[in-house]
Amino acid sequence: MPGNICHYYRCGKKKATDGVILHQFPVQDVIRLQRWIINSGNVNLLNLEKSKLANRFICGEHFADKDFMNANHLKLLKSAIPIPYCNATAPSVERCSEQIQNAARIDEEIPFESRTINQDRSTLKVYGKPSLIPSPNRPVSPKTPTKELLDEISQMPSPNFPKRELFSSLTHQNEKVVTKLMSTQQKLRNHKVRVSRLRKTIKTARKINTTDEIFRKHQFSSLHSKTLACMQLRKTRASWTLAEKNFSIMLFYKSPAAYDFLRSIKVILPSPSTIRKWIGTSKFMPGISLKLLEDLKKKFVNAPYLEKCCSVVFDEMAIKNKLEYSEDLDVIEGFEDLGSMGRKSVQANYALIFMVRGLYSPWKIPIGYFLSRSGVKSFELVELIKTIITKLFNAGMKPKITICDQGTSNQSAYKQLGVTAMTPYFMINSQRVYCIFDTPHLFKNIRNNLLTGDILIDNKRISYSDVRNTYSIDKVAKKAEH
Repeated sequence: MPGNICHYYRCGKKKATDGVILHQFPVQDVIRLQRWIINSGNVNLLNLEKSKLANRFICGEHFADKDFMNANHLKLLKSAIPIPYCNATAPSVERCSEQIQNAARIDEEIPFESRTINQDRSTLKVYGKPSLIPSPNRPVSPKTPTKELLDEISQMPSPNFPKRELFSSLTHQNEKVVTKLMSTQQKLRNHKVRVSRLRKTIKTARKINTTDEIFRKHQFSSLHSKTLACMQLRKTRASWTLAEKNFSIMLFYKSPAAYDFLRSIKVILPSPSTIRKWIGTSKFMPGISLKLLEDLKKKFVNAPYLEKCCSVVFDEMAIKNKLEYSEDLDVIEGFEDLGSMGRKSVQANYALIFMVRGLYSPWKIPIGYFLSRSGVKSFELVELIKTIITKLFNAGMKPKITICDQGTSNQSAYKQLGVTAMTPYFMINSQRVYCIFDTPHLFKNIRNNLLTGDILIDNKRISYSDVRNTYSIDKVAKKAEH
């Protein structure tokens, strides 16, 4: 840029690289401005406008010590003028000394009216038509200040001077060497430009070919396919993301055998022990586990209808009275706690557990537990059953039946749900959910009743002796076979 270098002829030093102090042309002082231009030896400055000259500088190396305000050479005096440039084509060194002396007394020798500046165009032009060739009929008059100024301008070096000066003093052989050198330097500059362009191209290509850019532009068929592709390009020892964990758990639940096969052919997936660790570390407060419901939803998201059909099994058992602080949950356990239905400050001695089991496939998972004092009341049990079945429907499951023992609270809850012998079901989300008692308990109660008496159904008597006789017949038949 013009403002970053010295415009003294054949200098070109920069403030950033050469550490010089640059001084601006005095555009407000037309007399000094004219002398700055002439002394700089740079003819390219003659026809510049003031607005452009204001962005031109001369470094401090072209000023005498007396032109500075102090020894640090940081600021010039208002009367400072650059040392005149000594043209290499000048006949002798005396001319340079003469120019320096003329520069010192220029303000006294040149009248103000003889240095007229065209202010309309803001360019530097000296008016007047001095007679450069003296007439033979009259004696040569001494040079006027205007003539001397024009003479100094005419003696300013040409912009092409360095090349003419260089080749005028070289032999023909040296000219060939210099020409070849200049040609080589030009080729080197061209190669540097080409290398710079290639570097930019490589940088752009690298940016385009990054993994993130490829994944951003590629249209994956689903989010799971994108997750699996990202897992194959993951860095070693990097933590598994939430999407990768969810995909791995879903794939492992779908088919453990297929999961092991994929790992055997070097598909990058978490180990089965890692997945079991993720599942096994589930710790939650009494109530319904939303995390387990979410895992259940992931497992059966693409499962057929029959695999989603399930039963809700619940049972209550007695526990010891004990209070214990849980560091993981930061809570004191052992009090009565019904989850969203509230927590009381009495110690619990019963635990009610809900489990979901597949009707057509061998799977089961507990989804919640509740602590109570003297058992969960029937009206509370009704609300828990409705809430759990509703959440299972929302998770995409198909609960078809509830199973429990014949406890008094369970029987009362079934009655409040409207379950009868003629309508052994209740409605949730316009779906029938059937209710039965636990089959082993039914057989046990039948046995107990037969031990104490007979059962009469439609005038037909059923006695425990019939069971004994049947057993004896079977026993004799087996011995006969052997």
